[in-house]
Amino acid sequence: NTVELTGSLRPWKRSEEYVNRYWLLQPEYKYWTCQKYNGFFLGAYLNGAQFNIGGKKLPFGVFSQLKRHRYEGWLAGGGISCGYHWMLNDHWNIETSVGAGYEYIHYRQYNCVDKCAKLKEEGKYHYAGPNKASISLIYLF
Repeated sequence: NTVELTGSLRPWKRSEEYVNRYWLLQPEYKYWTCQKYNGFFLGAYLNGAQFNIGGKKLPFGVFSQLKRHRYEGWLAGGGISCGYHWMLNDHWNIETSVGAGYEYIHYRQYNCVDKCAKLKEEGKYHYAGPNKASISLIYLF
């Protein structure tokens, strides 16, 4: 069994067309069916994030409101995952993982992407469904 801590940080300043700033932390407990860092695993994870995003068009029409509006807020949630880990040699490995779970999202929606945009709505959103997908290149010391 192992514990993993994943993080993501995007602190870049905004441009005039869009804003995309966030941080995310995600600890995960993994149960390996064979041996550590080799083969299938099952996991359970928690996550938390803070975001300020808008003016972006995502693939497949996902979150289409994101192109016209800016969203600022935070989220917390978690879920269960499964994946597979390939050992390439003594140090390099590849891992894939997918997960599903629940996210509580508290947000403020602004009329447009501009910093001085007027607040349109403040709300909460409950999401249940796929919330994790990854392909990782890993180096073990």
